[in-house]
Amino acid sequence: MEIIKICFFNFLILWSGHSFTKEMIPDFKLKSKFLVEYSIFKIDIQYISLLTNKKYKTANEIIKSPEPKLIAVEYLRDLDKDILKEAWDVSYKTVLDKQQRGELKTLISKMKSFARDVKKSDKVLLYFVDDEVQYFFNQTKLGVLKSKKFQEATISIWIGEKPVSEEMRAGMLKSILL
Repeated sequence: MEIIKICFFNFLILWSGHSFTKEMIPDFKLKSKFLVEYSIFKIDIQYISLLTNKKYKTANEIIKSPEPKLIAVEYLRDLDKDILKEAWDVSYKTVLDKQQRGELKTLISKMKSFARDVKKSDKVLLYFVDDEVQYFFNQTKLGVLKSKKFQEATISIWIGEKPVSEEMRAGMLKSILL
């Protein structure tokens, strides 16, 4: 796990342009990494990592905390952007009721507009800071979505009370909670 943390941190530091710098993420530690598989055949889709500055007592504390957090997604296979857009739809329908989705409709659409066709080894970073979600695809910052409610809804996809997968939630929280 230590090697993964160092390699991932080096990957972040080496980005150019709108990249993360050591000053932006000096204390992040790789706290969790979860392999997302699809179907009964266990087809590997992606690794999802959660980086934080500290451990927390509950998932809700992580979600509500003003502390910076980072979700990193590393794709293990090629995927079409339409599949990723559909995944965002399913995810937000899982964590938000109809009224909440209506309130966040514009931001959800904007998030979906960032979806790109992905190739094996492509990376998406979601940086949660200052009541916003910053979206990075490989070496490019695609946009910033400003809303505390949207930020909380987005991170809830993975670790909220109604995540898209209980198994994923447990995997992502097992080494990050006190």
